[in-house]
Amino acid sequence: MSISIIQPVTAVSLMGGFDFPQLAYNEATNSTYKIGAALTVSSGTFTEASSGTSGSSATTGVIGFALQAGQNITNPGYPNYGVVYPSGAATSGPASAGTASAVAPLLYVPALPTMVFEGTLCSNGGDHHLVTTDAFALYGLVKDSTSGYWYVDTNSTSSNAAVMVIGVKNPQDMTFSSTTGTLGARVYFVVRETSSQWT
Repeated sequence: MSISIIQPVTAVSLMGGFDFPQLAYNEATNSTYKIGAALTVSSGTFTEASSGTSGSSATTGVIGFALQAGQNITNPGYPNYGVVYPSGAATSGPASAGTASAVAPLLYVPALPTMVFEGTLCSNGGDHHLVTTDAFALYGLVKDSTSGYWYVDTNSTSSNAAVMVIGVKNPQDMTFSSTTGTLGARVYFVVRETSSQWT
């Protein structure tokens, strides 16, 4: 079983607003997570959260979602300016004459209780047909073992749920049939208090 269509988790907006916060952070040593990864705090740095297991455990300790992929820095310092533009620019200290120290901080969007995210709806590492009962359901947040992207997992419910689906990006994707709804549908969700570090 595999997922046909999957995209990274993205931030949408704060409820009732149009913008969302973007905060800088230090990543843990040798981080290689994908953009949109669920992040957690570890010894003062951010690392990829431990994924819940589809159908049997919930993802917990989510501080937010990465706006860039992990930079695989061997000895990250503080502040952790891991994104270098262009490649080869000075990453620390003053730049040499004529060369900018062209680095940017790593950014994430905090999983605040009122922050809305967008993710792909899947089930246990496979495709899922979007149906009306998916709206306002409590589902899991799981990392796909093939692509490395995180998705909203319909196979994880009740105590294994980490998010609440609060809307569908394209309402026309929703059907009353379990076999004709759109595969790879994008849904809006909020992280539940039980899975967030912001409670």
